[in-house]
Amino acid sequence: MKLDSGGATDQQEQEEIFDKDCPDFNYKLILIGDSRAGKTSVTERYVNDAFDEKQKQTRTVQISRKMVKIDRTEKWAQLHIWDTLGQENFKSLAPLFYRKAVGAFLVFDLTSRKSFENIDDWYQQVSSNVDGARVIVMLLGNKADLPNREVSYNDAMEYARSRNFGYLEVSAKTGTNIRNSFNCLVKEIYRAQVQEDPTTGNTIKPPGQPFKLLKEGDENQPGQSEQEGPAKGKKKKECKC
Repeated sequence: MKLDSGGATDQQEQEEIFDKDCPDFNYKLILIGDSRAGKTSVTERYVNDAFDEKQKQTRTVQISRKMVKIDRTEKWAQLHIWDTLGQENFKSLAPLFYRKAVGAFLVFDLTSRKSFENIDDWYQQVSSNVDGARVIVMLLGNKADLPNREVSYNDAMEYARSRNFGYLEVSAKTGTNIRNSFNCLVKEIYRAQVQEDPTTGNTIKPPGQPFKLLKEGDENQPGQSEQEGPAKGKKKKECKC
């Protein structure tokens, strides 16, 4: 199991690990979308910081685990990351796959228009199988490193805004925005489920909160790539988390 504190040094991480016997929260996250969109590669990059160019299509449910420190808190979460099996076998296990999920990544391939057009069908499956008020959804456009894209940033962002999703373009191959996307989703789950009473330090449960999206002209863009800054003269609108 690999631990990630979202930017802390290795020494700091090790010191905190020794002090943490068990997580404060357990979060089940699911990745859904068309085959070959790169869901398994996204998970592999995040959990093991690895990428396999010849990654085979997932034929079984794969569950990965990772302990993370929730951004801007002293809380730790154990992530249980479920990757879908091949589409032809998925429907029969859908109830098990979706059960108790609190976060979902809708993943599409930026070089495949069809995979983007199918995203709403995948979202409808989430809505049908999980309490919509309980699950936080984020849209991921994978393979951002490839030049032959068929889905524009504006098209994907427009869809994300219409559903009140966060949106990030990522690359499992280079690692761009992979950690950022998981950090954003986990923080939104935490924000939606619990918050701390400043007077007692106890956690209290607030009403559900939607993803906060940047408004036009907002200069602070936490969704910016971890490895690459925005192109010169251009500003991108990303999820605000």
